[in-house]
Order: sequence, then C-alpha cells, then structure tokens
Amino acid sequence: MHTIKRDIIICSMLLTGLTTLADNAADHIRGITPQDRRLVLMEEFTNQGCGPCAAFAPKFEHTVWSRLGDVVALTYHGNYPDAADKIYLANTSDVISRMNYYDITGVPTLLLNGQRVSTDADLDTCINICARDAATLDLQSTATLHDGVLGVAASVKPMTNLSGRSLRLYVAAVEEYVKYAQSTSNGENHWLYVMRKMLPDGDGQALPATLLPDSTYSYHYQWTVSGYEDDRQLGIVVFVQDANTHDVLATQYVPRPSGTVSNAKILRVLDTPARICSPRFSAVIPFRNTGADTLRSANITVNINGSVQSTAWRGALPPLGIDTVRTQPFTDFSLAQDGNNQVSISLTDLNGTEAASLPVNVALDNATSARWAVRLSIVTDNKPEETTWTLYNSTGDVVEHGGPYTDKRHRYQHVFALDVDDCYRLVLHDTGHNGISGSAGNGYFSLHQIDQNGSAKLLSQQTFTTDSAEVYFSLSNADISLDIDHPSATASSHPTFTTVNGTSVGNKPQQDGLYLVTDHQLTRKVVIKH
Repeated sequence: MHTIKRDIIICSMLLTGLTTLADNAADHIRGITPQDRRLVLMEEFTNQGCGPCAAFAPKFEHTVWSRLGDVVALTYHGNYPDAADKIYLANTSDVISRMNYYDITGVPTLLLNGQRVSTDADLDTCINICARDAATLDLQSTATLHDGVLGVAASVKPMTNLSGRSLRLYVAAVEEYVKYAQSTSNGENHWLYVMRKMLPDGDGQALPATLLPDSTYSYHYQWTVSGYEDDRQLGIVVFVQDANTHDVLATQYVPRPSGTVSNAKILRVLDTPARICSPRFSAVIPFRNTGADTLRSANITVNINGSVQSTAWRGALPPLGIDTVRTQPFTDFSLAQDGNNQVSISLTDLNGTEAASLPVNVALDNATSARWAVRLSIVTDNKPEETTWTLYNSTGDVVEHGGPYTDKRHRYQHVFALDVDDCYRLVLHDTGHNGISGSAGNGYFSLHQIDQNGSAKLLSQQTFTTDSAEVYFSLSNADISLDIDHPSATASSHPTFTTVNGTSVGNKPQQDGLYLVTDHQLTRKVVIKH
C-alpha cells in the first residue's frame, strides 16, 4: 500500500536527551566543533504514481535546497504503486536491492543516516541532531569523466579501530535534477538527486572485517554513463554504512568532473516571471563551487535574445560552498517577435581563467495581452490568511494590493481599477511558504479579460507551491468604468471607500465620483452621485 508511512524516528529519541541543552553547550560537552559536523545522508523512496509522495515533495525539496551543504540527498524510485515509473524502469536491480535492504513496504519513506524518519517530522531538527554524531572514519573520493566513462576513486581511513562491524561502501551516480515536459499521474514533473546507478551494485562494496586506525583502504570503479535525461546533472554520492544497524558512518558528495580546478554550477534560476511584456529581467541564482580551488572571481553572464550583460562577482567560496546572488536588472534587450524569449545564464571567467559553468537556459514567453479591464480570481486553500497579492506597474510602483483572506476554499474576485495602458506585474505571496496549491490545499488563481459587454475571457490560470508567484499582463484600451456597481450592491452596511488613487474616504464619500469600495474583502468599483 503506497499510503503507508513509516514513523520510526531516530531524532525523536535523541531530542529527549539533547533539546534541554543549548547547541553550543551540547557541542562542547560532546567534544564536537562546528568543523566536525558531518554531512547527513537523506534518502527518499518515492514513485511517480504515489499521491502522498507528491504531497511530501514540496517539504522534501525545501529541505534539500535550504540545507544543501549540510545534507546529501539520494532519491530512489520504487515499483509501486505505478510499476511503469520511468525512473524505476531505468534501473530496477539497484533500487530493489536498496528497498529490500531497508524492508521498504510503503512510499514515501524517508531516512536520515540510514534511520527512518516520519515525513511529518521537523526535518531541520532531525538533521541538526544527526550532524552532531562525531565522525569515526575519513572518507575521501575523486571522480573523472572521459568519453562518457565515469571513474570514481574512494578511500576509507578509520579514526578508531572498527573491527567486528559489517561495513559496506556505496557509490551512487545521481542526476541532480530531473524534469519531464509532462506531469506524471500523481502531478509531479521533477525530482532531485535521482539514483541512476550504484557502484559496484545495489549491495555495495564489503569492507574488511578489521579496519585499523591510520590505515587507508582504497577502491576504484568505472561505469559508462547511461539512463540520464541530462548527463550534465551528473553527481556522485559516496557513503559508508553498517549493514546490520543501517547506520551511515560517513558521507561525501562529488560534483560532476569538469577536468579543471576552477569550476562552478548554477543550481537554480529563481524569481523569474513566466511571461514578460517589457524588456526587464533579473533573477536570483544560487550557485555552487564545484572546482578543487576556492572560487574568488567570476562574471555572471546573462544572454537574452542575443543581447549580453555581465556582472562581476567577487568572494572566497570554498569547494562545494554555495552562494546566492541576484542579477543586476537587465533592460537592454528586445522582446522576441515570436513571443519566445530565450535566456541563457552562466558563470564565466572563473578565477580569471577561460573556465565557465554550464549554461542554464530559461524560456520567457511574451506576456498575455488584455484589453479594457482585467479581473483577478483567487480560490483560496485551507489557510487563506497566508495569501496576499500586489499589483505593480512598469515603473515598479504599487498600483493595488489585496488580502489576506478569511474563508477557506472560497473564490474571491477583484477587477483591477486600471485607467492606464501599461505592462503590469501581479505578485501573489504566501506567508506559509507552500503556496495556495501546496500542502495546505489545492487553490489556484486566474486572470480574465473583461470585455466592454461584460463578458469574461480567460487569460491565465496558475497554481504555485512556494513563497510567491508572479504573472505579467499588458493592458490596452484601459477602461476604468467597467464592472461599476451601485453602492447598494455591497454586502453590508460597513463598506470602506477609497479613491482610485488609494486615498481612504471612510464609509461615507462626500463628493460625487468613482470609488473603490471594499466589503468582506471583495473590492468593487462604484459611482457615487448625491
């Protein structure tokens, strides 16, 4: 049954003994310095036909991205409830070996350092506790990639005598980001750190029964890379695990080999609109130093429809270190005539060399065009008090705003009071950080054009599962007189009136004119005539 959740949780046991101590004091008592904090292996078993897996995915992704550098993720796709899961079929033997090892009987199942954790748990707390365990061995790995053949060298050096334990070395080739053009049956279309191949196989490499301190045990593996949607997303997870207790003693992450000592990878491109109606672009870019040297300089190069802008970056980013920057606003480009704007972003001139990151490409469609008036509809989730919105004009001024709301699973509608033809940007915010279609329910929002005869035409309908979402639209022939009601149409005797410029006039306007009246969070336009 794919709805089964395994609720054995190691961190709940550890919390009893640790949460009464301050973090620094606990570290001092146990003799652990911040440098000794271990990488935590986070393994997830999932399936493309599993509804609960899709519900858990936003939490899993948020943890991976927010704790990258503290955790190493590894995702396995099992054979149920959908035996036709494409990722599972790409490598059945290795994933079945790991499922049998852990006795997986339901998905989603989550493990931290080999121990099961409830998907409802506070994952940040669990990760912090697991990271406090002192390292008992030094694990080092390197990788090469030549003509499609991946080579991995791993060495294990015990810090203490580890005799009498059944330890195994695992090497997993992963695809850091897998995305499909179409969603699968459970609604998901992307996954993180997907296991593609275990080396030497899903059962791992048995280490000697006696591991002596200060001795080094070395292993080498080769594999012809296959089964990837995009082999530029290749990475390597290496870990040592006790076969009997499932405890993970050490974990290391090795990025895709580049052949240069200076290298970097753009992890994501965030905070970009899906559509634009004016030449203005910026993005938030988290990137990782995937080279062997400290990254001290680079240029953030953005190419939009053939126009290029470069911005210098300076810092001191150690290997596998992560930094996040926002690109400078880019306005010196032309919108594509066919409406398909091509954006390519890369880090170039790494440490003053010719080395560069692989580019990340983003497509931006020209914004939806509307005439006369535009109406916003919001169907709230189960936490409407978390939802607000703001409308900006092309110069970045706030034109209107709305929310938060009170009624769950309720449709709210608002016709924007716009009398200027312009490019507008609507931003929806969710203070719960899971959007209106995430774990709090399946809400959505839409934009409709309101014609002069009062009919409505759908322009856009979207969902979002993160902190915010935005959509652009261009408006022509703006007609602020549309959707005007008489004051008696308001729902109660205590409406609030404002001018179209946003000046509050209380609940009794003294002058004739056009006003916005808000009642029960519904805003409408009215004409007052005394």
